Amino acid sequence: MKKIITLFAATIISIGAFAQWDTLTTNTAANFNSISFTNENNGVAVGKNQISIRGVAYQTTDGGISWSLVNTGTPSYNDVFFQSNNTGWIAADSGFIMESSNSGQTWGTWAHIGTKNFNCIFFPTDTVGYVGGDDGILYRTADFGASWDTLNSGTNLSINDLFFADALNGWIVGDGGYMATTADGGQTWIQVGEPYFGFFNCSGFASAGTSSNTFAVGNSGDLIHSSDGGLTWNALSSNTTSNLNSVRFTNNLAGIVCGDHGKILRTQDGGLSWYDETMSTVTENLTGVSWASDTLAYICGANGRILKSHIDISSVHSGVANTFEISAFPNPFAEELNIIVDLQKNSSVTIVIFDLSGRVVMEENEGEMNSGKHVVRTNGISSLVSGMYFVKVTSGNGELVIPVVNR
Repeated sequence: MKKIITLFAATIISIGAFAQWDTLTTNTAANFNSISFTNENNGVAVGKNQISIRGVAYQTTDGGISWSLVNTGTPSYNDVFFQSNNTGWIAADSGFIMESSNSGQTWGTWAHIGTKNFNCIFFPTDTVGYVGGDDGILYRTADFGASWDTLNSGTNLSINDLFFADALNGWIVGDGGYMATTADGGQTWIQVGEPYFGFFNCSGFASAGTSSNTFAVGNSGDLIHSSDGGLTWNALSSNTTSNLNSVRFTNNLAGIVCGDHGKILRTQDGGLSWYDETMSTVTENLTGVSWASDTLAYICGANGRILKSHIDISSVHSGVANTFEISAFPNPFAEELNIIVDLQKNSSVTIVIFDLSGRVVMEENEGEMNSGKHVVRTNGISSLVSGMYFVKVTSGNGELVIPVVNR
């Protein structure tokens, strides 16, 4: 199974020495497919043993310092997902779903549905969950797995990843460039994406900031972005020909993409720019990303490879330390957008709004502002077309960028 993921933006910046990834010792050569952390210390990586082709699950309880084999089984383990600190699931080959109720310490067979391979699993609520896999199979449970309903995914190609913003609104992606969205809990699916994405074997999905702002990546460095919940897509440049296998955002600014040949890309500004953090010492195919906090991420891959990051990307990279905060409401917005600027000291403030292409659509010099919280109502945005935009606030306190969506 190839897991891929999502991102957004166009600029790739090589930062070399700025990258700080630690290679963790796992004492295994297993090929990991997916990784999930419940907090900064506890995480589980799943995949398969290269020799016996058995599924394996490894757990750490000390932030990756040590890893222990906690489960092994006949089918390959393809995806792991934790809904809370305690409850997690593994999607496996041959129709198996594994479950843990103790943060991944032990795993048992939770369900066995048919014989097809499951590639992805996701629970948007405590009781509602979805699992997808080969030949377009897709199932939904509304009672915590006591029963499963078969859904018509609209394809007979493999479903490689799925994401739900809530119990009703979600997306699936798979082989052949297949993408579909639902607004009724999977009862009906609308295929989306332009015809020229037919070659696009996308295998991942993610959402940054709002459910309308979504991303997908795939083979040969393919990267696409949607600002309307996946109804329409635009191709972006990732500046790589490596297969991109996974992307995850921890908030509306911070995201990571990983791919074949050790490829790692990171964004600090909601995808406006991407930093290439690929390391010459890592050549394995990297397959999964998990955020343990806003400042800590893990990546897994082939040959037992697991990487750990310590870079603080909770704010936009700037040459000046940011000592203020910004936010926007309503977001998504229609005809009115308010920017909240919270200053720690008196400073002059400039607000700029620009679109995905970098075109400035509004610029205002707010002049000198006193320390404290201010609400600035933007002007001249009522004629903006629907889509995603960025608000950049510059002051003597630093510079910050946040994404906003126009309905």
